[in-house]
Amino acid sequence: MRILFIADVVGRCGVELLKSRLPSLKRKYGADLTVVNGENSAPGNGITEYEANALFAAGADVISGGNHSFDRGDRELFENPYILRPLNWNTDSGHGSVVYDAVKFKVGIISVSGAVNMMAKCENPFILAKNEALRLKSEADTVIVDFHAEASSEKRAMGFWLDGIATAVIGTHTHCQTNDAEILENGTAFISDAGFCGSLKSVLGVRPNEVLDRFANGGKQKLVQEDIPPYLINGVVIECEKGKAVKIEVIREIFDR
Repeated sequence: MRILFIADVVGRCGVELLKSRLPSLKRKYGADLTVVNGENSAPGNGITEYEANALFAAGADVISGGNHSFDRGDRELFENPYILRPLNWNTDSGHGSVVYDAVKFKVGIISVSGAVNMMAKCENPFILAKNEALRLKSEADTVIVDFHAEASSEKRAMGFWLDGIATAVIGTHTHCQTNDAEILENGTAFISDAGFCGSLKSVLGVRPNEVLDRFANGGKQKLVQEDIPPYLINGVVIECEKGKAVKIEVIREIFDR
């Protein structure tokens, strides 16, 4: 089984990029299941019905979330079990995990938020993630965790915490793809951050000028998502056998559009 995970999609630029490129990427990597992090896919931040529908139409099977999932206030959108918000949020709205039934196999997907230097208050991610992963293992062949966190130390710790329980722990949120993809000792694939999808000539998907003004001059200009070529798609492909990861492949694809 091969699971394609596409990292944080940034704005309309990232959505349009996946609409044109995701089908061919699924064929290229032989994906049996595709998970896309869509919590930044709306212009500005968050996700709306438009972006969710576009990502599903492009080939996403499950959309995972993060700290911006509820920014647009559309709680009804998260009644769809295949659009996840972080499991450890203190809310009754939406779902933090789902089991995707692909007929030949079942995959549990968990979205969970880190607790270190994150804006949203949340419950302990370690306890809830382990309990949920163990619960899903009774229903699913494979369990994938999208750990949306700021601190690389917290992400690394989560990898060890779930090693041998989850099939993969994939870090998201920082939009900077890391060079530490590996299979841990007990068969869990791990990467600190899978990266992002959007304009390559940007600062994490945002126009550089506004970001530079903030850092250099203390400016308070509104941050605007960049939309100029070339465009970047980041992610990973996890190859699994009997609930264990046997290979993790990093994706860094660059396109003119």
